[in-house]
Amino acid sequence: MVLWYSLVPTLKKDINYEKSYPAYEFTILWFSTIMINFIENILSHFEPCFSHKVAFGRFVILTTGLILRSNRLGITSVIRDLTLRPVCYDSMLHFRG
Repeated sequence: MVLWYSLVPTLKKDINYEKSYPAYEFTILWFSTIMINFIENILSHFEPCFSHKVAFGRFVILTTGLILRSNRLGITSVIRDLTLRPVCYDSMLHFRG
């Protein structure tokens, strides 16, 4: 979702934005909502695998970060793309469900 919304400000600078992309923002919002619901539905099936809600929450954050990351630098790119605090690095590096 972060990557899709980063395109909107550059397109708004276009003089013919209203003429060229009248439904662009609506399409991105619709697409991201559909995708988020789809990912949430899939990840919710894994909840019974975890005995603690915190572990499941970390699993969801890591999985979402791996889906959205902008490069393949591992946990570092997940933390950067999700704008998490650097303190989260060690706990995510040693995550065990």
